[in-house]
Amino acid sequence: MVPSLCAAAPAFADPSTVSVQLSQSPIPADGVTTTTATATVADPSSAPVTGDTMTFTSTDPGDVIGQVQNNGDGTYSATITSSTTPGQATITATDDTAGGSGGATLIEQGPAASVGVVLTSGSLAADGSSTTTAKATVEDSAGNLVAGDNVSFASSDAGDGVSTTTDNGDGTYSATVTSSTTPGQATITATDSTAGVSGQAMLIEQGPAASVSVMLAPGSIAADGASTTTATAIIEDSGGNPVVGDN
Repeated sequence: MVPSLCAAAPAFADPSTVSVQLSQSPIPADGVTTTTATATVADPSSAPVTGDTMTFTSTDPGDVIGQVQNNGDGTYSATITSSTTPGQATITATDDTAGGSGGATLIEQGPAASVGVVLTSGSLAADGSSTTTAKATVEDSAGNLVAGDNVSFASSDAGDGVSTTTDNGDGTYSATVTSSTTPGQATITATDSTAGVSGQAMLIEQGPAASVSVMLAPGSIAADGASTTTATAIIEDSGGNPVVGDN
């Protein structure tokens, strides 16, 4: 890749201040999608510098950088075409005339490679009305969050109610799950149909107490009026799930 240059101007005695902004990030790592890098250049007195020689570079050698445009107002811009390698690239603008430079991070996003699912509450009453929120985090192979995919949620318990999916716009997706009336464990699955990947979380749907077992530790003590043991009651519903909150 050969950097593009614009016409040079007389050098300043002190380095300029250069800041860089990208019109869009993240962008797909597809080799065709573009973003515009704009460098704002100021001299030591904060006045815009309109005639310097600017160079844009990327730490991703697969990125293609177009010719630099001097906008005549202290800003300089260049079009950057993504590579096909997912990851993060640093876009640097260097003032070759005055010696200053600045950078910005470009996220080049690949297709979804993994889906992680968490529940705001992993245990619900199996009462047909209690709810939890399932949240899926979708990432590409480089760990970048992937927004804009088609993600749906489903439960292995046909009695659970699952809402439509909300795309939160940041690589996470969420849906509300309403419990069934059947005690047991349900697998909540989030499927990214755009990329064909999925992830799961376990939901315990807890029924009313059906059994109580008691354990003593220790099981034998001296009959001396002072020795102690701890009695622990284990309460479970009909599906063998622990029951909490009972009196």
